[in-house]
Amino acid sequence: MLAEAEFDTAEDAETFVPPPGCVAELTDDRHFTGGRLVRTDREELRDGLAGYGVALP
Repeated sequence: MLAEAEFDTAEDAETFVPPPGCVAELTDDRHFTGGRLVRTDREELRDGLAGYGVALP
């Protein structure tokens, strides 16, 4: 599951604690930007996730 969080202030963003079970912070990863993600095929997605130790079934 991919989730997005939005914040009203920079302080809120900086103090955000992800919920248990979150695997990685993807904010600066070009593989997972909205525009890129919709055009990503399974192989590219698999490669991007592998960098975080996540394997597709």
